[in-house]
Amino acid sequence: MMQFAAWNVRGLNQAPKQFEVRSFISSQKLTLVALLETRVQERHAVDVSHNVMPFWHWVFNYDICDGGRIWIGYDPNALSVRTLLKSDQAIHIKVTSSEIPIPFVLSCIYAKNEEVNQARLWNSLTAIGIAASSDPWLLMGDFNDLAYSGPKLTWTNKRFGEECILRKLDRALVNDNWLSHYPDSKTLFLQPGISDHSSVVVALLRDLQHKGSPFRFLNHLVDHPLFLDKVEASWMRQIHGVPMFQVVQKLKAVKNAMKTLNRSRGHVSDLVSSLRNYLLSIQHRLQDNPYDPVLHQQELELNRDLLVALAQESDHFRLRARIRWSAEGDRCSRFFFQSMLANRNNHPIMNLLREDGTLTESKDEVADVLVSYFQNLYKPSSWNSPLSPIEVAPFIDKRLNQDQ
Repeated sequence: MMQFAAWNVRGLNQAPKQFEVRSFISSQKLTLVALLETRVQERHAVDVSHNVMPFWHWVFNYDICDGGRIWIGYDPNALSVRTLLKSDQAIHIKVTSSEIPIPFVLSCIYAKNEEVNQARLWNSLTAIGIAASSDPWLLMGDFNDLAYSGPKLTWTNKRFGEECILRKLDRALVNDNWLSHYPDSKTLFLQPGISDHSSVVVALLRDLQHKGSPFRFLNHLVDHPLFLDKVEASWMRQIHGVPMFQVVQKLKAVKNAMKTLNRSRGHVSDLVSSLRNYLLSIQHRLQDNPYDPVLHQQELELNRDLLVALAQESDHFRLRARIRWSAEGDRCSRFFFQSMLANRNNHPIMNLLREDGTLTESKDEVADVLVSYFQNLYKPSSWNSPLSPIEVAPFIDKRLNQDQ
């Protein structure tokens, strides 16, 4: 796992702030950090950056902006960084490392966002954007918020009462290329600490082991010739018990039959690819034998089967993207896939805060914290044996129903 961060520190001239930023980098095990609004004059930049992380390399934008609004520091032993573009409000860099299979572009952007609130103007925005491309201009659109945990409001004016203002001004933005290559990456917003902005920590995860996905009924299974037979066979099974238990067990049997039926045909996208390639090969042969009736018949059947498979693929991705169309729009469009990737990225619970203030670091730790929480919440003091996760599940359902 590789981690990098962005933080609007609102001044870095004081030694205590420099020490705090150094502690932040070390505690989060960062290999790259972007610091905004350092307010350090150019003649002091080398000394201050050396105090923060003495053996790191740093990229500044003093040559574009007199105030040097953005600093990017990185560990040269872990990363190779090439500057692509600088401006007074952004630095685009290309990051390469042996730990990551695909180089990516990271853009640290400081943008002014003016908002009128109680006759005052507030103008501050920190954002990072990541894309699996070497062209920084591709970062200008098609962004989604990376799944995050931590405070939802990342900036405060540090005032009290009616004058207190909270805003979400800091974001980690990614495009669909990033989500397709690093679907398990995440963002963690920490408390502001010495600044009025929360720091943004991005953890680059890859190839996490998933424990399975929830069951989804795929519409194209209805057209399968064995669909009705499988449903009938599953539902007619003899099950002993109370009526509700029988219904639950029969529904589970139907679900398992649908899973088996879906796997027997392979993934719908693989079927589309296979039919398309076969159709193209038949059409290529027709160029040499334009009057062959067998090839014409094969082309006709393959064309029909491909259209059916394309419709099934569209329904499959529409279900995964959870898009509700008022009418049949663009099928299998890029928006389809963007919505699916963004939806998948926002589902997992990446981190939980323990009672001692520490954060979980893995999915197993997340599960342990949840089980421990509901054990303490529902376990009477007279119970001596701990509850298992299976025993805790009914209590979780009960609590969720009460909350609703």
